[in-house]
Amino acid sequence: MEKTIDAVLFNLQDWQRFRMVVLLVAVNVLAFLYAGWGHFDWMGTISASRLDAAGALNTSLVEYGQFWRLFTSIFLHAGWIHLLVNGLNMYAFGALIHRIYGTTWMWVSFVTCGLSGSLLTWALNTDRTVGASGALFGWMGMLFVLGWKHRTGLQGAGGVLLRRTLAFWTLVSLIVGWMVPFIDNAAHIGGLLAGLTFGMILDPKGMD
Repeated sequence: MEKTIDAVLFNLQDWQRFRMVVLLVAVNVLAFLYAGWGHFDWMGTISASRLDAAGALNTSLVEYGQFWRLFTSIFLHAGWIHLLVNGLNMYAFGALIHRIYGTTWMWVSFVTCGLSGSLLTWALNTDRTVGASGALFGWMGMLFVLGWKHRTGLQGAGGVLLRRTLAFWTLVSLIVGWMVPFIDNAAHIGGLLAGLTFGMILDPKGMD
């Protein structure tokens, strides 16, 4: 497995192997353009009212029965920097998830972890949120558990990445989330918990 993980890490230029990951990133880009077209400010960000119209997770609107916002908010981003950061992480982690678990589980885990983050955000009565970070934290959780479950066979670069590096950056990201008011840490934690669960119940698909 380590050989396969390292091959993915150091051969991401072979983008055709990850067409479904590129498609997922493209869906997020298109959602961003849809939400912001004609509504971008000079910094490339989108107003809260426009995000609400496009499907942001607005807690008060969900309370009125607009539960679909728990899903649509996963694919929306508030500005181009937000999209760029999440898009790069989406491709990097998505390439690993796709290679290790396959196309179906890549999509299912992304949506489920994102929804888990949305549900915790709603439960904690966060005012408004958008973004794929809950799903991304879920993928980080899946990969960390993978590294832990296969720690005996993953002693090289793959093991370091999946255990130490992911654990460090997950912790740092959560700390930053607590310190910065506009970051929705509830979505991060909700997605992470779902990802840890996926990691425990799923096994890697057959490697080619």
